[in-house]
Amino acid sequence: MILAIESSTPCGSVALVSGGKLLGETVLPRENQVSETFLLAIDRLLGGAGGPTIVTHVAVSAGPGSFTGLRVGMAAAKGLCFGWNLPIVPVPTLHALASRFRTEEALVCPVLDARKK
Repeated sequence: MILAIESSTPCGSVALVSGGKLLGETVLPRENQVSETFLLAIDRLLGGAGGPTIVTHVAVSAGPGSFTGLRVGMAAAKGLCFGWNLPIVPVPTLHALASRFRTEEALVCPVLDARKK
C-alpha cells in the first residue's frame, strides 16, 4: 500500500494506492493552508483504512512546483518514513501528470504555470 503525498500545486492531496488502484483520496481545498492540514488529512485517510501499518511506501511530489508546498510535503513524508521505517519515493510532478496518458502512443509534454510575469 502506497501513501501518496502531493504538495507541489495550490491544492494539496493525499491518497492511498494499492496495485495501481486508488483506494482513498483527500484533496485539500485551495483556501486551506496545506501546512496546517496535511498531517490531519493523512491521519483521517489512514484511520479509515486500518492505520499506518498498512503502508509499505510513501511517495511524495518532488517538483517542480510551489517551493513552500514541496518543503511541506517532503518534510511530512520524511517524518513519516523515519517514524514508520519505510522507504520514501520521490516522484517528479511532471512525470506524475504525464502518467495519466501512459497508454497513449502520442508524445506527452506536461507543463505547469510558472506564475512569472
